[in-house]
Amino acid sequence: MENIKEPRETWWSYRWKEKLIAIVLAVIIWIFVNQAIVISKTVPNIPVRILNIPQEKVISGLLPNGVYQKRVKLTLTGTRHVIENIEPGDLEIVLDATLAPDEWPVELTNKNLVSLNPDIDLGRHIKDVSQTDLVIHLSQLVNADVPLYVVPPKGTPPQGYALVDISPSTLLQSMTGPEEEMSDLERSGVALEFDLSRLTKEELDKLPNSGGEVVFPVPSSWKKVKVPWLSSGMVPLNSGDASKLEILFVKEEAIPIGLPIPLLISTPFSNIPSQILPGPLVEQKNGLSYLNQPLRIEGTSQTFAELVAPYLSIVINGQETHGKELLWNLVVLASEELENQYVDTFFNHLQTLDWAKSEVTRRLRAHFRTYLESMCITTADGKPLELKMQATPTGIEVL
Repeated sequence: MENIKEPRETWWSYRWKEKLIAIVLAVIIWIFVNQAIVISKTVPNIPVRILNIPQEKVISGLLPNGVYQKRVKLTLTGTRHVIENIEPGDLEIVLDATLAPDEWPVELTNKNLVSLNPDIDLGRHIKDVSQTDLVIHLSQLVNADVPLYVVPPKGTPPQGYALVDISPSTLLQSMTGPEEEMSDLERSGVALEFDLSRLTKEELDKLPNSGGEVVFPVPSSWKKVKVPWLSSGMVPLNSGDASKLEILFVKEEAIPIGLPIPLLISTPFSNIPSQILPGPLVEQKNGLSYLNQPLRIEGTSQTFAELVAPYLSIVINGQETHGKELLWNLVVLASEELENQYVDTFFNHLQTLDWAKSEVTRRLRAHFRTYLESMCITTADGKPLELKMQATPTGIEVL
């Protein structure tokens, strides 16, 4: 008769039921212990939403969606497996400003926390909340007319054009905001800045051209101003003069002068004859010396160029003497009288655009002075005029 071997007992098979119960109990105990472990964690940049602000009050730095510009750092205490995984985007602080004082020192509790993550149950897992200091200032809401000052624009004009002027230079914007800030803005005003990089050459090329000048009416999409206490940024202009906003450009064209430019000496020389010698670049007529070279004016309008061309002169400085190069300047003679003449020429035209008399005059004088500063005299090949004045024993040579 064969011997029948009994199955060999293993660790698991020996009293396996008791071992299984022990393992299950250990897992349950571990789960309960893990749920009971409490830790703390600091979470930065928690957004703050403020509700029910009284109609006569305003909070600086509040976005249109009711979120406060300043964020808060919180220290949260609660269940470890939840606290360890909380991120700033999971939470939001919600405050009710119905009964808030003007200086509102906010004390946060669990009730102020809202979970933006559906997997986080704050009521079960957050035991305590502590915060950095948070004081919110509520101001009286007031309305005032704030001056807007047009400042030099950003960007550069399209190729082939130069900026001359932006008008009107000042507007009044009706604003509603915190009493303290409105008082400051009434005194200091707000900068109104345009961005010329938004403009294309094709847009300017389509506009009427008057003597090289092109007027660009500022579009509605540009007519916005930044309100300092609104973090949302820009608001539309509501000034009655906003419809008159326009930018004046001039085409960068070379305008032939068509007249010889006189050569003058500012002060007599002490040791050489105070005369300009004839030469390839100098023409003498009726006892006067002229620059005998075809020249052009760039950087101005056709009207300005025609107005000042007869009054252009090259003035030689008589301070340097024999053997040294002399300094010279291009001068517009009687510039004040020419400025007045320029204003008179265009005044009636601009008055038809319903501008105030003072604004018309300011604008035209600004145009004239801009052209006077930007004017460049070039030769027929487009290069800036370069002359060399040399003192000699017999007079001044122009080279």
